[in-house]
Amino acid sequence: MHIIWRSLTCILLLSTVILISGCDSGETRAFAKVGSDPEDVALRFVKSIYETNSLDYALAKSSPRLAKLINRYKTNRNVQKNLFYQMYDKVEVKTESQGRAGRKEFAKQASIVVLLKGEYNGDTIVQLRNIKMSRAGKEWQVSAVEVSGF
Repeated sequence: MHIIWRSLTCILLLSTVILISGCDSGETRAFAKVGSDPEDVALRFVKSIYETNSLDYALAKSSPRLAKLINRYKTNRNVQKNLFYQMYDKVEVKTESQGRAGRKEFAKQASIVVLLKGEYNGDTIVQLRNIKMSRAGKEWQVSAVEVSGF
């Protein structure tokens, strides 16, 4: 009886380990081994400015020149007003897929279009911003925010 109980415990433990090791960690894209996806970095950069009270992530992912500019504005509201030229009370941020499936892991620069849709003083406002990215080593950094001419 003791041997059967031990065997069942071993089988249960082994099956649990196999199930756990088979789970996907979500890092299956090529960018996981090379660096971050530029779209993810751009999206998190904009969300950190509009949805948090801290500029820490935006500063960490900015080029030195852009980081100086963000530091000069000091608050998220000032960055929204002076860098993005638009403030929101509530905002939804999405990246617009440009339909290109190129080999971004070898690119040195990227341009990501970000859609900002939200409310300010009761009005619904939709804006597009072009986030210019460059690679610094293996990490992507934001080098500029441009008003899209669409």
